[in-house]
Amino acid sequence: MALFGLVDTGASYERPVAPTRAAATSNRWVMNTERGFIFGWPNSADLPGLGALVFMPQNTVRFASQMQPEALKIPQGRVTLFSYHDQYDYAWFPWNEFVAYNDAEIAAGRPSMLITAGGQPVVAFADEPNGPRQAVNIGDDRFINFWINEYVRKRLFANPATGEPYPYANMWVGIDNAIFMQGIFTPSTGWDAPFPQSEEEYRQAAMHFFRRVKELAPDIHVMANNGSLADENAFRDVFANIDGLMAERFPHVDLTDGYLKADSLKVLRRLIWFGEQGRVTMVKSIIPMDNRVEEHVRNAYMAYLIARGDNSFFGPHAGQTADPLPEGYYAEMQQVLGWHTGPAQEIQPNVWTRQHQGGIVYLNWSDAPVTLAVSEGYVDRAGAPVTEITIPANSGDYVAVIRPHDLP
Repeated sequence: MALFGLVDTGASYERPVAPTRAAATSNRWVMNTERGFIFGWPNSADLPGLGALVFMPQNTVRFASQMQPEALKIPQGRVTLFSYHDQYDYAWFPWNEFVAYNDAEIAAGRPSMLITAGGQPVVAFADEPNGPRQAVNIGDDRFINFWINEYVRKRLFANPATGEPYPYANMWVGIDNAIFMQGIFTPSTGWDAPFPQSEEEYRQAAMHFFRRVKELAPDIHVMANNGSLADENAFRDVFANIDGLMAERFPHVDLTDGYLKADSLKVLRRLIWFGEQGRVTMVKSIIPMDNRVEEHVRNAYMAYLIARGDNSFFGPHAGQTADPLPEGYYAEMQQVLGWHTGPAQEIQPNVWTRQHQGGIVYLNWSDAPVTLAVSEGYVDRAGAPVTEITIPANSGDYVAVIRPHDLP
């Protein structure tokens, strides 16, 4: 039984079949499937059907070897901060080699690449299992070259034991902790020269890093975690040279919480902008597997459709697990609505609508229900013709195109 089927009302209506994806997505240049996961743990049978997967670099062979050549294979690394734990764990950064290189540079009379304040390390995530992580001067060209050649090329894109490049096409670099703000560090101010002296200087360093990576290594494509900025107005500048954006826990389930709603709104606007540029976006939605699961799936999928670009991936998880949510939970909505035919439009504050081949998608993240007029020729989810739709606060919904058949 379909989870999102129409109720048979006896009316002579039928939904149109959405056009084939190939015809609908002429601007899509990534793999022609929207199923992609951030730290999901798909089984072997699912891997050939995934268009993108973010994973720990220790699992590159396990996953990448079973994915299609055109699929994006994204080992997760970092840029801004590293720990001695990373030598053999998580980010797989060559910490020992970097420290030796940094010490040699200091001995030669050149500045350290590890940020200090009063001569002491500047750190973040001190209480994490793989912390503390020390800040690096991401605007330093020496670090940028090390990151490209010693980290990405020899660790993330190659077998670190042999140095042999992986034989997999479409390897990208995932960037965790893409938090380009001094505020996450301790201390957050008072950094020694020549390190950044303000939030603005730190943002400029991040912008320089990604600009130089694009110039020096155009074959390296970056998929950055959504992260944080001290000034959200700087987002487009800081992320100007980043190829992809991934958003975990989007949207938050409880949008009655002011903080969670504000964060979801921020991420939604970022995803819309990224998608409008034709860049890659990935969404990880956590779906509580309770008695409201259909509602949770619908709300998450509507948010994804409003934000979707031509090169987007949707990866819902079954609760707080690494298990991908079966596609059957949203396959009928996907088939009914098809591809978007225009941009998302914010018609009221925090209320969006978007036309699709098979219907209209609505997202109401305001604090009250909204009732919107619907032109003739649409049915609601129950299959009944409608002239208006009411969307509760903090939720999404849709109407589907109808067409009469067997008319005299």
